[in-house]
This record gives sequence, C-alpha cells and structure tokens, in this order.
Amino acid sequence: LILSTPQAELIDQINSFLGLGPTDFEPGFLQPGILFCSLCILHWSLCVYKEFRSVWLALEAVIMTPRASRSTIIENRLSSLSTPRLVIVLMSFVLRIAIASIMLVAGVNWLGRTTSITELMLNAVALNGIMDVDELLFAGFIPVSVRQSVRRLEPIKMKYSRSRSQCESFGLCLLLGATILVPYLLYLEPLTAGMVSIKWEMCGGNQTFVVANNPESQQIVGYRTQEARNDQEPTLIEIAVDRHKFQEDGPPEYIFFSASRTLFSADIDEDMGGASARVPSCIETEMLSPGAPGYGDPIFSPILHARMRSALVSLGQPPGTSCEGVAHLCSRPDARLLRLLCGDTCGCTDPFSSPWHKVPSQGCSNGCNIRTENILATQPCEDQPRGDVWKEFRDGYAAALSEFYGTNVSEVVIWPMASDILRQLEVTGCSGLGVPELQVEMISQTPWCQGHDRLFRPLAWLCPRSCGCAENPSSHCPVNCKANASG
Repeated sequence: LILSTPQAELIDQINSFLGLGPTDFEPGFLQPGILFCSLCILHWSLCVYKEFRSVWLALEAVIMTPRASRSTIIENRLSSLSTPRLVIVLMSFVLRIAIASIMLVAGVNWLGRTTSITELMLNAVALNGIMDVDELLFAGFIPVSVRQSVRRLEPIKMKYSRSRSQCESFGLCLLLGATILVPYLLYLEPLTAGMVSIKWEMCGGNQTFVVANNPESQQIVGYRTQEARNDQEPTLIEIAVDRHKFQEDGPPEYIFFSASRTLFSADIDEDMGGASARVPSCIETEMLSPGAPGYGDPIFSPILHARMRSALVSLGQPPGTSCEGVAHLCSRPDARLLRLLCGDTCGCTDPFSSPWHKVPSQGCSNGCNIRTENILATQPCEDQPRGDVWKEFRDGYAAALSEFYGTNVSEVVIWPMASDILRQLEVTGCSGLGVPELQVEMISQTPWCQGHDRLFRPLAWLCPRSCGCAENPSSHCPVNCKANASG
C-alpha cells in the first residue's frame, strides 16, 4: 500500500490532466490540463509583456525628454533630464528587462512542467503575485511626498503614426501566436507524451501477473492473476476485515489471531503440510460433528468454525454450509482447508477412496491418516475389486497435476501416453499395476504404488498384492500387509 498509493494518485493525476478514462491511452482533442496550462502560460506571458511594454514606453519618453545639466520639473511636467539621472534610469530599465526576461522563462518552464491542475492554479496565482512586488515596494517604502509628486506628474506626450500602429499590431499578433505555440511545442507536447508513456508503463500491456525471485532455485516465479474483479464480490480477506473491524463482542468470524508476533510470522509462512501435522485428531469426526467428543469446545470450536467459514467462502459457498453440503468440492485441488476440516466427508478416513490429495500436504490431517491406517489394519492384504474409484482417480488426474505444476498438463507432449496409462488402469484395475509399462506415473515419474507425498497416497493401499506388499512389504505398504509378513 505504501508503494501503490502514490502510483494510483499519479495515474489519477494523469487521467484528469489529459482527460483520459481508466483504460484510455490516446489523449483526445480536448485535454483539460493542457488547455488550462496553455491559458496559465498565456496569462503569465501577458503579465511579463506588460512589463516589457511599460519599460519600452518609458524608454521612449526618457529619450524624448530634453537633456540639461540639471533635471527640472516645471508645472508638474518633466522639462529636462540630467545625464547622471539618465544613466540611472537606463540602468534601471536594463535591470527590469533582465528580471522580467528571467521571470518569463522560469515561469513558463515552471508552469509547463506542472502535472496537477490544482498545483497549476496555485502556481499561476503565485507567479501573478510576483509581478506586483515593485508596486508593493513603491506603496510601502517610498515616502508619501515622493509618491504624491510622481502622481502629480503629467504624462509625456508621444506621437503615434498610423504605420507604427499597424506594425505594432502585427508584431503583437505574432508575439501572441508565438506565446501559445512555442511553450506547447517545447513543454506541453513532450509533457503529454511523457504522461502517456508513464501510464502505459504502469497500466498498459499485460497486467494480469505477479512475479518474484527465488534466490535458492535461481528462478523467476510468476503467477497469473485475474484480469478484473467485480467490486460487488469482495475477496475472503476483505470479508474477514469488514466483519471484524466493527465487531464489538464474540469470537472472530473468519480471522484466527496468533498469540504472539513470533507465532503470527510462523502462521503466515506455514504450509498445509505443517498445519496438517499439527492436528492430532480428525477434526470432523472428533470435533465438528454433533455428538463428537470435542463438539462445542469453548476454545477450539470458535477457531474451527472461523476456519470452516473461510474454507466455504474461498470455494464460493455460503458460510453456514455443512461438510455434507460441500462433499462434491472435496476433489478440487484448491480445497485443502476443506479436506483438513471435513476429513471424513472428503475421504481422508477411507483407505479405498480416490488417492488424489489424500496426503497431509493437501489437507488430510495426521489424525485422519491414523484412523485410515487403523481401518486398514483390520482388512486382509488383498487387492480391492475394480470399481468407481478408478474412474474418479482418472477423472482427477489432469486437474491434480495441473494444479501441482502450475500449467495445463494436458497440453504437454507426453500427455496422451500418460493419460493412456490411467485409462488402462481404469479398465484393468489393480492387476494393471503388475504390468511394468503401467507402474509409473509418467509426468512426475512416481511409481503408483509408492505414492507422492504432495499429490496422492500410495495405490498400495488399494492394491497391496499387485504392488508386492504381500511378499515383500515396503514403507508404502499398508500396515495389515506388514503385520502378515512379520507373522
């Protein structure tokens, strides 16, 4: 937020200055900021030109005044001007011209580089006040007698011919055109191009991704985000914050508060495997189901219900839905928290359910896995008959691996061969695992019987005899086969 707020304010300034919409990158004919900036530059230039013209007319009047050894004023009229005074007057004219020229260039440069309409108004007013400094000095620091003498002086009459008037009008028209055109070409047009370039760099092109650098693997990692989000559909964290910030009493509806700053950092970085390992029980059967030993526990129930609401909302379900009501979502790769809370409904306690995601890193807690192993211990070390579990296992293949690798695996070259292995296993059942060509998952190069600790539990739980567990039980074999082998 610290970095994004100034960037958002900058984009808002550019849009309002150039009259652009949120998705526009080509300024139209009417650009409010450019038009107003041109008017401010014109106004400032006219103020300086007024000073130039005042100096020029005064110079003409001084030149027309007769020279004498002594300056004289007769009947409120300047009759003669001495040489020393003439030099002083001419030096003041040169100083006024120099100051006015510097102010003209600096003021136009300042206004031409202002990117905010509000600041443009303030800068224009400030510049206009600078031109009044000499009059303020005259009114505040010149003695009253001198000011009255100056006011009583009669204007010096000058001759204006028709040709001079026409030439002067033509020159002033050219000067007016140059005052508008030159600042636009030197300042405003590059300013417009620069603003459009900045907006394009910040808002143009492909914006639907975030990237980070992994120094350990020396890899640039990216994630594709949503192109747009409906403001009427807040995210889970927005819902959690909105519900809690005005909550006066009762446990938080969505937020789990850590006990210390150290635990807060640890909870942020904890993965699902760590969360599953910290759960010694199967939450649904031992705490969430009515009649369970820990049902209604004053300490754990509020925490578990808050996590249940988070799991449901993240999957697009209403907060009050039960585990049975979302059983159809258990096979989704992103339903890790749901599997952690609803382990029984999601098949974590069923050793013969589809193996996808039935591992701690995908949400099946250690407590549920222990219950599953206890169930297996009562079963014979025999293959399960072919049933719907193989179809479910095949149907979840592409989604599970696509989520794991972050890409659509159905588009890789070896996908036809990889999917054909599962197709044959769906037809043959456990007996297919005895065929060498069908024993390994081709994309992850993981033997089906051994399982993958981040994808699926061992198929040896379904097919212990076809996986060789009856004769030579390994670590991935179910406990019932190990017990039979040791006996």
